[in-house]
Amino acid sequence: MNQWTTLTTEDIATSIIDARDTGADVINMSFSGPNPIETVRQAAHAAFLTDVLLVAAMGNDNSDSPVYPARYSEIITAVGGTKRDDARYENSNFGSWMDVCAP
Repeated sequence: MNQWTTLTTEDIATSIIDARDTGADVINMSFSGPNPIETVRQAAHAAFLTDVLLVAAMGNDNSDSPVYPARYSEIITAVGGTKRDDARYENSNFGSWMDVCAP
């Protein structure tokens, strides 16, 4: 049985800290939103200070507007989307703050 659960910002922040505290070297955040959330930024910052590589999705709004957490300075890699021919996926966000693209 599949069941989706809605996470709170506190759940996300706690998950980042738990991953850091259990020895994660990389934390992937495949979610995004238009507004910064201070509790998530603080958790990302705490992980960043312990040399955890933070990766975040740029979003799929076909926009160059920044999304979070990808836009936080602690995020080392903001990832956009590409198609099989390496062209930008038409819904992938874009902008100078993007670091890499992946299919």
